[in-house]
Amino acid sequence: AGYYHEGNDKSLRLWDKEGNLIKTLEGNSREIEGMFQTTQGYYLAWESGNEGQGGFNIYLWDIEGNLLKVMAGHTSRIRCVIETRAGQILSCGVDAKIRVWDKDGNLQNIMTGHDKQITALKQLKNGLFVSSDTDDITIIWDEVGNLIKKLGKKRDDIGSVIMLDDNRYVSYRRFKFFLWDADWNLLDILETPLYGDKKPIWEWAKTHHIDPMIFYSGDSVIGKYRLSAYWRWDIQIYHPETGETIHTFYADAQFFTKPIIIKEDDYFIVIIGDMKGRILFLRWREE
Repeated sequence: AGYYHEGNDKSLRLWDKEGNLIKTLEGNSREIEGMFQTTQGYYLAWESGNEGQGGFNIYLWDIEGNLLKVMAGHTSRIRCVIETRAGQILSCGVDAKIRVWDKDGNLQNIMTGHDKQITALKQLKNGLFVSSDTDDITIIWDEVGNLIKKLGKKRDDIGSVIMLDDNRYVSYRRFKFFLWDADWNLLDILETPLYGDKKPIWEWAKTHHIDPMIFYSGDSVIGKYRLSAYWRWDIQIYHPETGETIHTFYADAQFFTKPIIIKEDDYFIVIIGDMKGRILFLRWREE
Protein backbone atom coordinates (compact mmCIF):
# COMPACT_ATOMS: atom_id res chain seq x y z
CA ALA A 1 0.00 0.00 0.00
CA GLY A 2 1.19 3.52 -0.74
CA TYR A 3 0.53 6.98 0.61
CA TYR A 4 -0.18 9.93 -1.60
CA HIS A 5 0.46 13.66 -1.73
CA GLU A 6 -0.80 16.33 -4.09
CA GLY A 7 1.00 19.62 -4.68
CA ASN A 8 1.06 22.84 -6.65
CA ASP A 9 3.45 21.43 -9.28
CA LYS A 10 0.53 19.57 -10.96
CA SER A 11 1.82 16.23 -9.69
CA LEU A 12 0.28 13.48 -7.60
CA ARG A 13 2.87 11.24 -5.97
CA LEU A 14 2.61 7.84 -4.27
CA TRP A 15 4.98 7.08 -1.38
CA ASP A 16 5.70 4.02 0.77
CA LYS A 17 5.57 4.24 4.58
CA GLU A 18 9.30 4.98 4.73
CA GLY A 19 8.82 8.11 2.62
CA ASN A 20 10.23 6.65 -0.60
CA LEU A 21 8.62 7.74 -3.87
CA ILE A 22 6.81 4.86 -5.58
CA LYS A 23 5.16 6.49 -8.56
CA THR A 24 4.03 9.84 -9.94
CA LEU A 25 0.52 9.80 -11.42
CA GLU A 26 0.22 11.57 -14.78
CA GLY A 27 -2.55 12.83 -17.04
CA ASN A 28 -3.91 15.93 -15.28
CA SER A 29 -3.33 19.30 -16.94
CA ARG A 30 -3.57 21.62 -13.90
CA GLU A 31 -2.82 21.70 -10.17
CA ILE A 32 -4.58 19.12 -8.02
CA GLU A 33 -7.18 20.50 -5.58
CA GLY A 34 -7.81 17.25 -3.68
CA MET A 35 -7.90 13.49 -3.94
CA PHE A 36 -8.86 10.22 -2.24
CA GLN A 37 -8.84 6.49 -2.92
CA THR A 38 -12.23 4.99 -3.79
CA THR A 39 -13.64 1.73 -2.45
CA GLN A 40 -12.83 0.24 -5.86
CA GLY A 41 -9.16 0.97 -5.18
CA TYR A 42 -9.00 3.76 -7.77
CA TYR A 43 -7.15 7.01 -7.08
CA LEU A 44 -9.50 9.94 -7.71
CA ALA A 45 -8.30 13.54 -7.97
CA TRP A 46 -9.76 16.84 -9.18
CA GLU A 47 -8.10 19.98 -10.52
CA SER A 48 -8.23 23.41 -8.91
CA GLY A 49 -8.76 25.09 -12.30
CA ASN A 50 -8.93 28.80 -13.12
CA GLU A 51 -12.06 30.72 -14.09
CA GLY A 52 -11.79 31.62 -17.76
CA GLN A 53 -8.95 29.17 -18.35
CA GLY A 54 -10.64 25.85 -17.72
CA GLY A 55 -9.17 22.92 -15.83
CA PHE A 56 -12.25 21.59 -14.06
CA ASN A 57 -11.78 17.87 -14.58
CA ILE A 58 -11.80 14.83 -12.30
CA TYR A 59 -9.35 11.97 -12.91
CA LEU A 60 -9.38 8.25 -12.11
CA TRP A 61 -6.23 6.11 -11.94
CA ASP A 62 -6.08 2.39 -11.17
CA ILE A 63 -4.06 0.96 -8.30
CA GLU A 64 -1.00 0.73 -10.57
CA GLY A 65 -1.24 4.43 -11.44
CA ASN A 66 -2.62 4.05 -14.97
CA LEU A 67 -5.07 6.77 -16.03
CA LEU A 68 -8.53 5.25 -16.53
CA LYS A 69 -10.89 8.17 -17.06
CA VAL A 70 -11.06 11.95 -17.38
CA MET A 71 -14.43 13.02 -15.95
CA ALA A 72 -15.26 16.26 -17.76
CA GLY A 73 -18.39 18.41 -17.45
CA HIS A 74 -17.91 20.99 -14.71
CA THR A 75 -17.71 24.51 -16.13
CA SER A 76 -16.24 26.13 -13.00
CA ARG A 77 -14.10 25.26 -10.00
CA ILE A 78 -14.92 22.00 -8.21
CA ARG A 79 -15.29 22.52 -4.46
CA CYS A 80 -16.26 19.07 -3.17
CA VAL A 81 -16.12 15.44 -4.34
CA ILE A 82 -17.47 12.49 -2.32
CA GLU A 83 -18.05 8.77 -2.79
CA THR A 84 -21.47 7.45 -1.80
CA ARG A 85 -22.07 4.20 0.04
CA ALA A 86 -23.36 2.77 -3.26
CA GLY A 87 -20.00 3.55 -4.88
CA GLN A 88 -21.13 6.54 -6.94
CA ILE A 89 -19.08 9.74 -7.15
CA LEU A 90 -20.78 13.09 -6.49
CA SER A 91 -19.03 16.36 -7.41
CA CYS A 92 -20.09 19.99 -7.02
CA GLY A 93 -18.75 23.51 -6.92
CA VAL A 94 -18.98 27.01 -8.36
CA ASP A 95 -21.39 26.07 -11.17
CA ALA A 96 -24.08 25.29 -8.51
CA LYS A 97 -24.74 21.79 -9.86
CA ILE A 98 -24.14 18.35 -8.35
CA ARG A 99 -22.94 15.79 -10.86
CA VAL A 100 -23.48 12.09 -10.23
CA TRP A 101 -20.98 9.62 -11.73
CA ASP A 102 -20.84 5.84 -11.59
CA LYS A 103 -17.84 4.06 -10.05
CA ASP A 104 -16.07 4.04 -13.43
CA GLY A 105 -16.46 7.80 -13.95
CA ASN A 106 -19.43 7.88 -16.33
CA LEU A 107 -21.92 10.74 -15.85
CA GLN A 108 -25.35 9.51 -14.67
CA ASN A 109 -27.27 12.54 -13.44
CA ILE A 110 -27.09 16.29 -12.69
CA MET A 111 -28.85 17.51 -9.51
CA THR A 112 -30.09 21.12 -9.70
CA GLY A 113 -31.62 23.38 -7.06
CA HIS A 114 -28.84 25.70 -5.90
CA ASP A 115 -28.38 29.15 -7.43
CA LYS A 116 -24.98 29.91 -5.85
CA GLN A 117 -21.75 27.94 -5.65
CA ILE A 118 -21.95 24.78 -3.56
CA THR A 119 -19.38 24.60 -0.76
CA ALA A 120 -20.32 21.41 1.10
CA LEU A 121 -21.84 18.04 0.25
CA LYS A 122 -22.38 15.02 2.49
CA GLN A 123 -24.33 11.76 2.61
CA LEU A 124 -26.11 11.11 5.93
CA LYS A 125 -26.38 7.62 7.41
CA ASN A 126 -30.05 7.38 6.39
CA GLY A 127 -28.90 7.74 2.77
CA LEU A 128 -30.04 11.34 2.30
CA PHE A 129 -27.67 13.97 0.91
CA VAL A 130 -27.13 17.46 2.33
CA SER A 131 -25.58 20.28 0.29
CA SER A 132 -24.91 23.93 1.24
CA ASP A 133 -24.07 26.98 -0.84
CA THR A 134 -22.61 30.46 -0.39
CA ASP A 135 -26.13 31.96 -0.22
CA ASP A 136 -26.69 30.07 3.07
CA ILE A 137 -29.13 27.71 1.36
CA THR A 138 -29.05 24.03 2.35
CA ILE A 139 -30.86 21.35 0.35
CA ILE A 140 -31.84 17.87 1.51
CA TRP A 141 -31.90 15.28 -1.31
CA ASP A 142 -33.08 11.68 -1.40
CA GLU A 143 -30.81 8.80 -2.38
CA VAL A 144 -31.55 9.13 -6.11
CA GLY A 145 -31.07 12.91 -6.23
CA ASN A 146 -34.60 14.27 -5.85
CA LEU A 147 -34.92 17.53 -3.87
CA ILE A 148 -36.80 16.93 -0.58
CA LYS A 149 -36.44 20.18 1.34
CA LYS A 150 -34.71 23.55 0.99
CA LEU A 151 -33.52 25.36 4.13
CA GLY A 152 -31.71 28.60 4.83
CA LYS A 153 -31.90 32.37 4.45
CA LYS A 154 -33.16 32.48 8.04
CA ARG A 155 -30.50 32.20 10.71
CA ASP A 156 -27.36 31.24 8.80
CA ASP A 157 -27.34 28.06 10.84
CA ILE A 158 -26.91 25.18 8.40
CA GLY A 159 -23.45 23.99 7.51
CA SER A 160 -21.97 20.54 7.99
CA VAL A 161 -24.68 18.15 9.21
CA ILE A 162 -24.64 14.95 11.28
CA MET A 163 -27.64 12.66 11.75
CA LEU A 164 -27.99 11.13 15.23
CA ASP A 165 -29.30 7.64 16.04
CA ASP A 166 -32.60 9.07 17.33
CA ASN A 167 -33.20 10.92 14.03
CA ARG A 168 -32.17 14.32 15.39
CA TYR A 169 -29.59 16.36 13.50
CA VAL A 170 -26.61 18.46 14.55
CA SER A 171 -25.20 21.11 12.21
CA TYR A 172 -22.12 23.29 12.56
CA ARG A 173 -21.45 26.65 10.94
CA ARG A 174 -19.31 29.66 11.82
CA PHE A 175 -18.35 28.60 15.37
CA LYS A 176 -21.87 27.47 16.31
CA PHE A 177 -23.46 24.05 16.89
CA PHE A 178 -27.19 23.69 16.17
CA LEU A 179 -29.39 20.83 17.41
CA TRP A 180 -32.50 19.97 15.35
CA ASP A 181 -35.36 17.51 15.75
CA ALA A 182 -36.30 14.98 13.04
CA ASP A 183 -38.43 17.60 11.24
CA TRP A 184 -35.67 20.24 11.27
CA ASN A 185 -37.10 22.33 14.12
CA LEU A 186 -34.31 24.11 16.05
CA LEU A 187 -33.83 22.82 19.63
CA ASP A 188 -30.60 24.41 20.94
CA ILE A 189 -27.44 26.34 20.00
CA LEU A 190 -23.87 26.19 21.33
CA GLU A 191 -21.42 28.91 20.30
CA THR A 192 -17.82 27.62 20.33
CA PRO A 193 -15.18 26.71 17.70
CA LEU A 194 -14.42 23.12 16.74
CA TYR A 195 -10.74 23.63 17.48
CA GLY A 196 -9.11 24.72 20.74
CA ASP A 197 -10.57 23.68 24.11
CA LYS A 198 -13.00 20.81 23.47
CA LYS A 199 -14.46 20.59 27.01
CA PRO A 200 -17.45 22.94 26.37
CA ILE A 201 -18.43 20.77 23.40
CA TRP A 202 -18.20 17.62 25.52
CA GLU A 203 -20.42 19.15 28.24
CA TRP A 204 -23.04 20.42 25.77
CA ALA A 205 -23.13 17.11 23.91
CA LYS A 206 -23.59 15.04 27.05
CA THR A 207 -26.40 17.35 28.22
CA HIS A 208 -28.28 16.44 25.05
CA HIS A 209 -27.27 12.75 25.17
CA ILE A 210 -24.96 13.08 22.17
CA ASP A 211 -21.64 11.30 21.71
CA PRO A 212 -19.22 14.26 21.26
CA MET A 213 -16.88 12.16 19.14
CA ILE A 214 -19.36 12.36 16.25
CA PHE A 215 -18.12 15.93 15.71
CA TYR A 216 -14.58 14.61 15.28
CA SER A 217 -15.26 11.44 13.31
CA GLY A 218 -12.58 12.47 10.81
CA ASP A 219 -9.90 12.59 13.49
CA SER A 220 -7.33 9.80 13.56
CA VAL A 221 -6.94 7.15 16.24
CA ILE A 222 -3.55 7.21 17.95
CA GLY A 223 -3.41 4.56 20.67
CA LYS A 224 -6.28 5.18 23.10
CA TYR A 225 -6.44 8.86 22.09
CA ARG A 226 -7.39 10.90 19.01
CA LEU A 227 -5.36 13.26 16.83
CA SER A 228 -6.86 16.48 15.43
CA ALA A 229 -5.08 18.61 12.82
CA TYR A 230 -7.43 20.12 10.22
CA TRP A 231 -7.53 23.91 9.84
CA ARG A 232 -5.18 24.40 12.78
CA TRP A 233 -1.82 25.96 13.54
CA ASP A 234 -1.04 23.00 15.75
CA ILE A 235 -1.62 19.24 15.90
CA GLN A 236 -3.52 18.13 18.98
CA ILE A 237 -3.78 14.76 20.70
CA TYR A 238 -6.78 14.57 23.03
CA HIS A 239 -8.78 12.15 25.20
CA PRO A 240 -11.96 10.93 23.42
CA GLU A 241 -13.92 10.59 26.70
CA THR A 242 -13.28 14.06 28.14
CA GLY A 243 -11.94 16.23 25.33
CA GLU A 244 -8.85 16.96 27.45
CA THR A 245 -5.69 17.85 25.51
CA ILE A 246 -2.93 15.27 26.09
CA HIS A 247 -0.19 16.64 23.82
CA THR A 248 0.24 19.44 21.27
CA PHE A 249 2.69 19.66 18.36
CA TYR A 250 3.26 23.26 17.29
CA ALA A 251 4.00 23.93 13.62
CA ASP A 252 4.55 27.13 11.70
CA ALA A 253 1.93 26.32 9.07
CA GLN A 254 -1.79 25.79 8.60
CA PHE A 255 -4.21 23.55 6.67
CA PHE A 256 -2.82 20.08 7.25
CA THR A 257 -3.58 17.07 5.09
CA LYS A 258 -5.13 13.98 6.64
CA PRO A 259 -2.41 12.42 8.82
CA ILE A 260 -0.98 8.94 8.44
CA ILE A 261 -0.18 7.22 11.74
CA ILE A 262 2.24 4.31 12.03
CA LYS A 263 2.91 2.30 15.21
CA GLU A 264 6.59 1.51 15.76
CA ASP A 265 7.55 -0.42 18.92
CA ASP A 266 6.54 1.83 21.87
CA TYR A 267 5.94 5.05 19.92
CA PHE A 268 3.88 6.46 17.03
CA ILE A 269 5.05 8.20 13.87
CA VAL A 270 2.66 10.85 12.46
CA ILE A 271 3.15 11.80 8.80
CA ILE A 272 1.31 14.93 7.71
CA GLY A 273 1.57 17.63 5.04
CA ASP A 274 1.13 21.38 5.35
CA MET A 275 0.41 24.36 3.10
CA LYS A 276 4.11 25.16 2.80
CA GLY A 277 4.60 22.01 0.76
CA ARG A 278 6.36 20.16 3.58
CA ILE A 279 5.72 16.62 4.78
CA LEU A 280 6.24 16.47 8.55
CA PHE A 281 7.36 13.33 10.39
CA LEU A 282 6.44 13.57 14.09
CA ARG A 283 7.16 11.10 16.87
CA TRP A 284 4.99 10.64 19.98
CA ARG A 285 5.16 8.10 22.80
CA GLU A 286 1.94 7.20 24.59
CA GLU A 287 2.30 7.32 28.36
